[in-house]
Amino acid sequence: MTILAFTTDTDEGHAALRWALANREHPGEPLHVVFAHSDKPSVPAPRGWQPAGALADDLRAAGAAHHAPGAEPAETTLALAEELRPRLLVAGIRHRTATMKLILGSHIQHLLLNATCPVVCVKA
Repeated sequence: MTILAFTTDTDEGHAALRWALANREHPGEPLHVVFAHSDKPSVPAPRGWQPAGALADDLRAAGAAHHAPGAEPAETTLALAEELRPRLLVAGIRHRTATMKLILGSHIQHLLLNATCPVVCVKA
C-alpha cells in the first residue's frame, strides 16, 4: 500500500511527515508527499516548499516521492489520492476559529470532507 501526506511548512506539517514516516507498514511502503503552502493568512503563500535538515534526510532515506501542490493544493492532493489509492492520507492540523474557517476555508477541511480514503490528522 501507499501513504500520501499533505504537508505545509508548519509545526503541524512537520509532525504529519514524522508520523507518516514512523507509521509505514514496512520500511519499503511508498510515501508520497504534497508540499503545499500554508493557508494561514499571516504566512506568505509560495507554491511549495522543501523540508531541510534531519526531516529532509529521513524523507530521502525513505525514498519519498514529492509532488507539486498546484494552484489548489487540496484538489491536487485529492486527485493524487484517486490515482494512488493510498492506505492513508496524513495531514497536520491546528485549531482555527469558526470565523477563520468560514472566511478563508481550509485545505485540511476540504481534504477531510472529500477524501475517499481514511484520513489521519496529526497535531503538533
